[in-house]
Amino acid sequence: MQPARRLKAVVIAGALAGALLGMGTALSMDLVYDASLGGSWQHGITSDLHRYFSYNVSETSLIVTFIFLAILTVLGAFGATMGAICAVIVYKFLEILLRK
Repeated sequence: MQPARRLKAVVIAGALAGALLGMGTALSMDLVYDASLGGSWQHGITSDLHRYFSYNVSETSLIVTFIFLAILTVLGAFGATMGAICAVIVYKFLEILLRK
């Protein structure tokens, strides 16, 4: 495989792994720490909408779901960026080590 195609594959794989790990971590923390922290993402979004905008909605409301998906998208994008950067660093490091 050509080096440019290999680097592209490494970046895509790192971004995919980072996005999945970022969103998976956020969702698993929501499930694991729901009772101990006093609520889930939906509960936090609902209370923030009430506190800042005096907007009373239920946790199952459509706007709460959209905000939750927007937050997950941002976390996924951040995780993808960090994953791609880490993958390139590891790729370059291994390339230096394996150079003949």
